[in-house]
Amino acid sequence: MKLKLNENTKAFTVIELLIVMMLSGIVVGLTFLYFTQFRHYLQSTYEQENAYSQLYRFQFAFQKDIALAKEIFAPSSDEIHIKFANDEIEYFFDRDWVVRETQIVTDTFQLRVFDVSLDALTDYNDLIGSIELELEAESDKRLLLAYTKKYSASTLFRNFKKQK
Repeated sequence: MKLKLNENTKAFTVIELLIVMMLSGIVVGLTFLYFTQFRHYLQSTYEQENAYSQLYRFQFAFQKDIALAKEIFAPSSDEIHIKFANDEIEYFFDRDWVVRETQIVTDTFQLRVFDVSLDALTDYNDLIGSIELELEAESDKRLLLAYTKKYSASTLFRNFKKQK
């Protein structure tokens, strides 16, 4: 039995199928390229947001600790002790980290530390009056933070008597 081909049978030619496959490949390639670039953009945005979040959390905690502190001492240039009525918080400044240590919890902030400048009050048993920090949360964006502590008269009087 012979198959008869009908002259009116409609079908795609091989060239038409190759053109469709080539166009589909271009669309898939462009979509993949766009997706890859978008993923890199999201990753860099996440890293930037994480860096700013670290800086904000540090600023909030440090500013609150300075404001509520009874006394601030610095045993060394990379360490600050903040004393409260019944608690103490210690800050340690490393090149790539700032560590905040309390009796309950330890916080670590991923911040590059370039400079820690501490100014002690004269005649008051090494109480720290002002603190300047040069930090970097994101590459090439340094930030200078300055804090000043105002002590109560009773705290100053008590530390003045200790020194004598």
